[in-house]
Amino acid sequence: MMLIGKNVSFKDAQYTVTELFFFQCLSAFVYEHQTPALDSAVSTSHLLRRIRQHHLCAVFASCLRHDDLNVFLNTEAHRMAQRYLNMMSEMTSVITCMRKHAIEPVVLKGIPLNSQLYGHRCLREMSDLDVLIPPEALLLSHQCLLDLGYEFKSQIQVIDLVNDYTFLMNYCSELLYWHPIKKVAIDLKWQLSPLHTFLSHWFVPDNLQTMERFNQPVRILKNEQNFVYLCIHASQHGWEHLKWLLDLAMFDKKIPLHWPQVIRLAQEAHAIRSLLEASLLLKQVFAIQQETVPHRMMDKIAVVLRVYFITRQWKKGPWKQNKTASYLFCVLNLLLYADWMQKRHYVLRLFLLRVKSLNQIGLMVRPMPWKMIWRSWTRASEYAQKTST
Repeated sequence: MMLIGKNVSFKDAQYTVTELFFFQCLSAFVYEHQTPALDSAVSTSHLLRRIRQHHLCAVFASCLRHDDLNVFLNTEAHRMAQRYLNMMSEMTSVITCMRKHAIEPVVLKGIPLNSQLYGHRCLREMSDLDVLIPPEALLLSHQCLLDLGYEFKSQIQVIDLVNDYTFLMNYCSELLYWHPIKKVAIDLKWQLSPLHTFLSHWFVPDNLQTMERFNQPVRILKNEQNFVYLCIHASQHGWEHLKWLLDLAMFDKKIPLHWPQVIRLAQEAHAIRSLLEASLLLKQVFAIQQETVPHRMMDKIAVVLRVYFITRQWKKGPWKQNKTASYLFCVLNLLLYADWMQKRHYVLRLFLLRVKSLNQIGLMVRPMPWKMIWRSWTRASEYAQKTST
């Protein structure tokens, strides 16, 4: 095991004046310092584009003072606050409904994380509610959401997914529901990550804690488990949104962690590279020096290479903006997994389309993994059309 020695310099990414100002504002927010003055060399349009790209409108509205920018940022922050209250109400309704069926869900990220890290201020943007349930409770949870008015737009029935197409549950980790009236999306998860070996045994009381929201107990992950999960989630998505790194920076400042337990959990989950990557990015962007993360030489090489491309992609936009960036993202994700079984599983997931496959599979006769791979990507839609006719 060894430690990271000379890390990649943050300045080597050749950021513009506007982008450097963007990072300085984030650092000032984390350390509760005065936000730097907006220089004339800073492009407000470029700055606003970066703020929206990384889902940080409310954060910048709370710390940045600029007449032109604040009009838009305050409007966005107000819209987010209204959405936050709406999602809190929906979270309460979902938890109450599930508990009537003896299901104890765990709420991930979103609302609990905002309360833990940002207090009563609605500063963390959320696109949906992430609810974790035991796999055996999928059918009951599905019915609960339907009873609450949520829609599940897939040609496959959940009962078929559970009984006949169970192999897909190893490659998928969530189902998406949408409420057409309240405009709220819910990600119903039965595993935290299909690519790490910390799936079911984290769903026990020893790994969970309870927080009060609206005078109702809400189950969430314990601090150490939550930190490791956030590292894994962000690294799997290539740190596409800097709000995820900001969450970890606020986590480090606000919540004390028992670091040996964090290391143990990451090792058990085969996620040392995710933790190592988070530590390196926190050091480069926010000058946060965390404790040692034990790792091998190959872990160091893989992480430094990933960070090199990740910090440059922040200047360009989302990974999915073009095919070249998407292919690079897939290759970099292979470097994220040190275990060969994880690499194999990830490659299979690239071919088993997580959303489209659920629509196609209902049209297949005796669907099997090799059929899904054979009919994936462009051929998949053609096959579905032929089968339906």
